[in-house]
Amino acid sequence: MRSRYALGAFLFFVFCNGSSAQSNFARDNFRDIRWLGRGNTGVATITDATAVFYNPGGIPLSNSYRLSFLNPYLAGNQNFYSSIKEVADLNSDSNNSTIGSKFSPFLGKPLGVQGAVFPSVAIPGFVIGAWDYLDTGMQYRNPVNPEFNLNFRNDYGVVIGSGIQVAKGLGVGASLRFQKRRFIDTTLTGGTVLAGNTSMFKDLFKSGEGWGVNLGSQYRQAINKNSWCAFGLAIEDLGYTSFRNQKLGKHSPLPQRMQINAGSAYGLQAGPTELSLRFDMRQLSNSDLSHSKKLFMGAELNLPFLVDLRAGFFQGYWTAGVSVKLIPFFDIDFTTYGEELDSAAGIRQSRMWMLGISAGLELKKTSRRKQRFTLDNL
Repeated sequence: MRSRYALGAFLFFVFCNGSSAQSNFARDNFRDIRWLGRGNTGVATITDATAVFYNPGGIPLSNSYRLSFLNPYLAGNQNFYSSIKEVADLNSDSNNSTIGSKFSPFLGKPLGVQGAVFPSVAIPGFVIGAWDYLDTGMQYRNPVNPEFNLNFRNDYGVVIGSGIQVAKGLGVGASLRFQKRRFIDTTLTGGTVLAGNTSMFKDLFKSGEGWGVNLGSQYRQAINKNSWCAFGLAIEDLGYTSFRNQKLGKHSPLPQRMQINAGSAYGLQAGPTELSLRFDMRQLSNSDLSHSKKLFMGAELNLPFLVDLRAGFFQGYWTAGVSVKLIPFFDIDFTTYGEELDSAAGIRQSRMWMLGISAGLELKKTSRRKQRFTLDNL
């Protein structure tokens, strides 16, 4: 009996995120810890390797050569952290305890875990990399007849992007990715969980592979020598991205719906310090989504030495982030953001707390007249 409860505890750690109520929200193929700190904004400004996901129109506007060889992050929501003790105690009660009493501390508390890694090489006009993004979830409901709503998605593959400047400050680009997906979205009863075995849970997985295309454009204009503005438009998963299970020889029910995203930004520079404000409207083509969940805002303060600071709003909830440059070419990132679990912003929040590290090199052009570069950390 205790081994069955241990299996239930294991499920809490493997299937955890509060995305179960977001069926009308097209989940991202990848989320970057730094951009999440500023409200996941960047359609108008992203020029690093993550532009292949957010807006490939920024790829040709980069003025840096970047190598990122280590950049994983892990995240858990507030329910996950607060429930660690309860999960550990699942095996400590007597065998006579009912499943309802065992899992009562988790009733109505969506648990969440995320993680990602994206090693990449980026030069002006070209990006190539490989990524793995995990977004998983579980929620316990209905104490009379216990139900476990499981959401698990793991996307991974390789991605390549390129673009050109068609005019001064105006870039257009595209990215192509080969993507594999493993996916679960189901509800299990308490009896199923207790009587389950490893092979049963493997059968719940849907899997497939496919090709996805993103398109985008970015425009950046100097207002004066100390300020600038920028605008961007991106299409993620052009048309839609479908997945095919090669073993079964048929399409898997895992399509990724198309997103149309627009953004604007304003920046103010004072020497090596820069403050930027960003506004994105995401999933403009998604008529099922409340407008309150489409608006994203962010601010970022780039300081010349040890710290970058970020803040913003993600689906109506505050976000914050900081990057600390401990040693050359090595950063630690902290981020928190809240995500709406219901149909409109402000109803039910799942707040994520994230920790990441990044190691890499950046060769940045510092003069347009002469090819001068500085070596910096990412």
